Amino acid sequence: MDSKLKGLIQHFMLTTGEKRKLSIARLIFLVYLADWKSSLECGHQITDLKWNGFMELTDQEFSFFKNLIETGLETNNADALDDDQKAIADSLSEVALLPWVEFEKVVQSTYPLFKYSDAQVLDLPALAQEYSRKGQLAS
Repeated sequence: MDSKLKGLIQHFMLTTGEKRKLSIARLIFLVYLADWKSSLECGHQITDLKWNGFMELTDQEFSFFKNLIETGLETNNADALDDDQKAIADSLSEVALLPWVEFEKVVQSTYPLFKYSDAQVLDLPALAQEYSRKGQLAS
């Protein structure tokens, strides 16, 4: 897995994991939210993950998340994220602490998942542009 993903997961585990035990699902959703927010603000995802409307990962990706939660990271990947990426992750700290039902509502209400709830691969940067254009038209 790429170093940005490891850095992002480590950041969430260190900053949020102390306040709330992070389940695999919550950690996956936090990474998705960070990728979506980065797409909106920067025009690209932080990670190289291919998201779909079902929020399914490959077996390899799921095992990676599971292993990290069970064993933690062996090396420090904090430097893998730049300051903007850390700020994006930090901005999700309150959302990360929400009760599960509220947290899941936040995730499911994002434009990509609201619009595409199927196995289609989501191009988050393109969807962010689409979302921004729709917002400009509504103004």
